[in-house]
Amino acid sequence: MWHIETISTRTGEQGAIWGGSGNAVGPRPLGDRLGPQGAAYIVSAGDLGSLTIEDTGAGPNSRTWSLLVNGKHQYLYRDEGMLKISIDAANVATIAGGTAPLSVPLLREMDETGPLTQQIMKLVSTAPSLYPVWNSDPMTLMFTAGFPKSSMINLREGIGGAPDCCTQFMAWLKSVQFTAGWETDAEASNWLGCALCKGLIVGAAAAAFVVVAAACIAAGPVSTPAIIALLETSSSIAALASAGGMTVEGVANMAVGVFFAAGATAFVMSIIDSICADTGACSKSSEQALLVTGIGSNMDVTGR
Repeated sequence: MWHIETISTRTGEQGAIWGGSGNAVGPRPLGDRLGPQGAAYIVSAGDLGSLTIEDTGAGPNSRTWSLLVNGKHQYLYRDEGMLKISIDAANVATIAGGTAPLSVPLLREMDETGPLTQQIMKLVSTAPSLYPVWNSDPMTLMFTAGFPKSSMINLREGIGGAPDCCTQFMAWLKSVQFTAGWETDAEASNWLGCALCKGLIVGAAAAAFVVVAAACIAAGPVSTPAIIALLETSSSIAALASAGGMTVEGVANMAVGVFFAAGATAFVMSIIDSICADTGACSKSSEQALLVTGIGSNMDVTGR
């Protein structure tokens, strides 16, 4: 078991912890005993950003225990871990109190928030008491859990009258409705696996919306090769490709096909459907196949 004793920032932002395991998921005070193996938490520094921390149990030897930070960084501690987290001016969190300090950038930009969204959804999935809260207002629960509101700043640009990327992001969250009414465990597992795939990439898809929409509307369908070449140089497309485990070229091609098939209004929902179908996390419907190839839609590029 382990504790987070302090979360300190240069700006005075208040730190917070949210998570747990099973149905015991919610806010936790500093100094609270955390764990055991399998428990997971969002550690927030307000609008500076957040970390995900998962208790992964025994470390590489009998004297150490392991935490996984942001889904990829291992942090080891001994005995009762007494951790202190400090955030510097560059929004890098340093975790001390274990076998060696670990410095990790906070997740704070929309295209970085996939691990936060996915971790929150995983935690909600284990806690039926939270289903009604999420189903009614998922964005409020996300903010309560530690999703940084600052990630939505400067992303509310309108495109052709279509909902901006943050509105599309929130609309997708609202479309995810947790239920205990599955007929079989396999059905529940398949649904959750698909939802978690989309949760991991929806932030990156939202961040890519403006660059994809602007390029496609400016050039039009006849210039698809040029649009794809332009998108292959975009950091937003690179982030989406990384989150989805695909190549930049593959995502650029898919993004253009999806945009011209689904339009600006449905871009975010459609691109995450297509990526997660392509990677096998979700079943691929005939409609998704048409979206990937850019065939079969009578919508124009503004989504009407």
